[in-house]
Amino acid sequence: RESLVDRRGELSQRDAAIAEELASLFRQKADLDRRIVEIDGLIAEETRRLGEKKAEAQRTDSARARLAEELAEAKEARSGLLSRRELLEDLERRMQGVGAAVRYLLEKKTLASGAGDTACDPRLGAIWGMVADAFDADVIHAAIVEAALGELDQHLVVDNGATFLADDTLFADLPGRLTAVCLDRLPPVVNPRDFSEHPAFVARAIDLVRFPDALEPLARHLLAKTVVVRTLRDAIDLSSLDTASHRFVTLAGQVVEPDGCVRLGPPSTASGLISRRSELRAIEDRIAASDARVAELAEELGRTTAQVAHLDELLHELRTAIYESSTTRIETNAILQNVSERIRQLATAVARRHSRESL
Repeated sequence: RESLVDRRGELSQRDAAIAEELASLFRQKADLDRRIVEIDGLIAEETRRLGEKKAEAQRTDSARARLAEELAEAKEARSGLLSRRELLEDLERRMQGVGAAVRYLLEKKTLASGAGDTACDPRLGAIWGMVADAFDADVIHAAIVEAALGELDQHLVVDNGATFLADDTLFADLPGRLTAVCLDRLPPVVNPRDFSEHPAFVARAIDLVRFPDALEPLARHLLAKTVVVRTLRDAIDLSSLDTASHRFVTLAGQVVEPDGCVRLGPPSTASGLISRRSELRAIEDRIAASDARVAELAEELGRTTAQVAHLDELLHELRTAIYESSTTRIETNAILQNVSERIRQLATAVARRHSRESL
């Protein structure tokens, strides 16, 4: 009997130990279940953020590629402008398109000015320059102004005709003919007619150019009675109504002169001096704008490249975090499986003992 009592006491202690272990295992299992839920939530959040950052990285990288392409195009355009400017400046230095006689006197004046000899030769000091030097026009208007002036743009402009013509030995070695416009000998422009109310009227040619105040008499002499109209038909119609010797120039560069002559086709001069200088001035503005654009794109590209690098770091960190969380989940799940298996084993053992006791 004492042996039976001892046996029952041992079984009771065993049951108590199993019950205590099972309680601990169930608590551990619950904690592990919660931990896996938390890890799953963390992985889901990190995966969501990874997807967002991937999309952002793709957009940013596309923006970087677009900026790089724009920067390359801007640099190429700037290079083209610089090449064009270099060409035009070379043409200017060589006075390309300027008549030989005019170029001869202008170069002679430049050499004398450099040596300080213009005071010794007042004839050279009386030379102001060329008609083309007197006028500045926007690129869009330069061709019209050149058409209006025709060969006049290469005429020599002289401040004092009496001084310039006092001694004709200066002209003995001219390599060709030239025409000098003496400012002190210009006749006044008498009552030019106002055509501004006519439907065909575009502008007065003198309003399309800029010039020094001292050369206003030259500008009025050459352009005050020149009217820009739309078409050749308009020019012919207006000239038939004109009684004040106006010249009519079309937007296409055709010219109807007051003496009955009509100039058609491309301009008779190939130099395009006013157009060349107008283009040079416009190119300087475009180069300045191009420089600013290149600098702006380069700065924006730098910021975007840094942003791409930052996003790459974030993506690496998120992938690492997901990997670590997944590893933790695998480890936690393995522990949970062990705990669950231990619970199953204890429950099976208890069930078997109770089954034997009931027999």
